[in-house]
Amino acid sequence: MTSAAHDLGDVLPPEGRGAATLAGDAASRASAAGPDGGPTGATRAAGGPSRWGSWVLVLVVLATGIFELHNLDIYLHARTGQWIVENGQVPTTNVMSPLHGDHPTVQDKWLFQVGSHLVFDRWGANACILLRVVLMAVLFAVMASTARRLGASEGALVMFLVLAALAGRARFMFRPGLVSMVLLVVTVHFVLVRRPDGRRTWPLLLLQLLWANLHGYFILGPVAVLGVAAGRLFQRDGRIVAARLGLLVLALIAVCFVNPAGVDGVLHPVSILTDLREHYDFYSGAIVEFRGSFAPDVRHPLDQKAFFALGGAALVLLLWAGARELGRRRANTSEAGPNAGFGWALPGLVLLAGFGFMTVSLRRNMAPFVFVVAPLAAAAWTGLLGARTPGRVLPLLLAAALVAGEVTDATSVHDQLPRRTGWGLSQLAYPDEGIAFIGEQLPDARVYTAFRYGSSFTGRRWPAQAAATDGNTHGYPTSWLMQVMGAASGEDRLAFDRLCSRHELSVALVPMAEPLSVSLLARDDWTLVCLGRQEAVFVQRDAVPAEWLAEHDLEARLDAGQSLTLPDTPPRGHVLVWPRSWVPLAEIDQTLLLMAGGHDDAAFERCRDALAGAPDDANALGLCGLLAARLGRLDEARTLLERSLAEGVDGGLAKQVVERLDSL
Repeated sequence: MTSAAHDLGDVLPPEGRGAATLAGDAASRASAAGPDGGPTGATRAAGGPSRWGSWVLVLVVLATGIFELHNLDIYLHARTGQWIVENGQVPTTNVMSPLHGDHPTVQDKWLFQVGSHLVFDRWGANACILLRVVLMAVLFAVMASTARRLGASEGALVMFLVLAALAGRARFMFRPGLVSMVLLVVTVHFVLVRRPDGRRTWPLLLLQLLWANLHGYFILGPVAVLGVAAGRLFQRDGRIVAARLGLLVLALIAVCFVNPAGVDGVLHPVSILTDLREHYDFYSGAIVEFRGSFAPDVRHPLDQKAFFALGGAALVLLLWAGARELGRRRANTSEAGPNAGFGWALPGLVLLAGFGFMTVSLRRNMAPFVFVVAPLAAAAWTGLLGARTPGRVLPLLLAAALVAGEVTDATSVHDQLPRRTGWGLSQLAYPDEGIAFIGEQLPDARVYTAFRYGSSFTGRRWPAQAAATDGNTHGYPTSWLMQVMGAASGEDRLAFDRLCSRHELSVALVPMAEPLSVSLLARDDWTLVCLGRQEAVFVQRDAVPAEWLAEHDLEARLDAGQSLTLPDTPPRGHVLVWPRSWVPLAEIDQTLLLMAGGHDDAAFERCRDALAGAPDDANALGLCGLLAARLGRLDEARTLLERSLAEGVDGGLAKQVVERLDSL
């Protein structure tokens, strides 16, 4: 026998099984039979309730879920939740912004924001990590239950859910999107396998009510049910089930109106999509997750590759299973029940097509796609190729590779992400030194913040100070965000001056590697006063006292040949006896900024620090080679650049320098 609650008990760690066991006892009485009145899919496929895959999924959840908290919006969520608790209402304007406080906004995440305030502010980052692991355990438990109830073998289940874990890893953050993924797979499980006849679906109304107050992805609930209803139309006697599910769709939409913003809250996802459509070129160029899933990515990220592999396999398998089901119908076999044979494959094909279509224009939709189709692909694999395939070896190898890549940080380093295994707050994601410096030295200044730093700055400094721009992208006009991004990228060279002049901004907190930092270094009216791991703080010279500037002007110290004490990239650590993957991110960014400012000697010494920690890092080798060439150390430069090319760095500039050295 299988049930979602039993699967949850299997996948959760022992300390989290109490509630799941109680739920499983109650659910087992209602689900002793499969959806068509016969034995469950897992029993049919495997001959018994073998659950070795559950232990593998436990390891997958722990490996992919226990990493440092690096959600850039966590501080903004917590402060907004604090405002809601203190004021007893959900704001209708951007109350966190000093510049756009009157801009109307819909807080579609208000319930998650209150939860973030209660959990993060009271118990800290580790509590958020534990809660994330619990949510992920529920996510994988429900997917496993869906696959088993449709007949998937343990090997197929593990293989496809491991691919889903890799393809959807971008959603494994303590953000409302993770809660949406859980509610989505629960909805699909409920209408596809738990209640395939469309009866007694009222529990989904309660979940939808919760969802509508947690995240704008709540629209996916009615969309998923509508997809299953459309697929049922192709089945014998399926119109009755489709009609029931159609009524459920209307009821789910009606429930969504129970939110603080009312009609505006229901229409908020539509307004977001409309804005994305109108400004797609801008959003897709500025924010990675707003690009298409099939758009080329110079990083060649592993999640995109896993998405291609899983999506391609699911398409072939579900088309094959759907064809078998249509053939069964034409043969007029007597097997009854909505999910008899491959009856679930036709609704599955509609879900694959619908959620697949959403991935074309938005990469962030890869996760809902893989979490919906992975269980269906596993069931189709078993039904078409037999319960003995793929066996245990291949799924276990895939799971082992995934776990190893996560716990050693190799996957995150490959994808160039700040995510690192461990507990507590990330030391890479947040501009800690820059925010601390501003809070101590410039507590009353009006601050220009880069988009990626705004939420953290507001969350830590509010109400004394707040960022000019934060992660609430719909809390201010899109035209404002376009100006901020134009200033950061250097595309609009006057945008930064316009923003600072109009809003009296005299301090800038920006990433070192952005073109804006380089341009500020070249200006006489701004100067560098703080360097963090990857962030820089600049001030307008005329906005601070001369005595203060003389004490904190880093450019003057560099010009005088003085050395700077700079924070290092956090140490790599080990997993048992194996070193974790490590990239000298801070040292490289600091080197780039020093190099851009013409301080080649200081840059070269900092680059040597990077090589000391990562002797084979291609980027560090290339930077050191370029600096050595600028300093006239031609033999050393050639050696470093050739090593950089051998390590696989994109060699455009490095090759040109080597060729130039040859000509000399």
